[in-house]
Amino acid sequence: MTDMEKLNAEELDQVAGGKGKDSTTFWTDAVVFGTTHYLALRSRPEHDDSNEIGKAKNGDVIQICPDVKAGNFVWAAFGKKQGWVTAKFVQPIKRYR
Repeated sequence: MTDMEKLNAEELDQVAGGKGKDSTTFWTDAVVFGTTHYLALRSRPEHDDSNEIGKAKNGDVIQICPDVKAGNFVWAAFGKKQGWVTAKFVQPIKRYR
């Protein structure tokens, strides 16, 4: 999952078993917080060292799809990679216009 464009809403829904063309899935910025060492980006929504494909530190801004979840995980993108992160360690950034 390297050097690729972000998945569009329909593709994300297919990954997460969502609703397809009528999706309201969107990407939003989020900040990483509360991790002891780093937040792992994973190829599967499960805690296992073998599926780590990236790392983010506290304070890093990543992108997430808040509607694409699997258990305690949310779909995310950073460092030209996409995968699953533990949702409790990311906080969406509110943008004011």
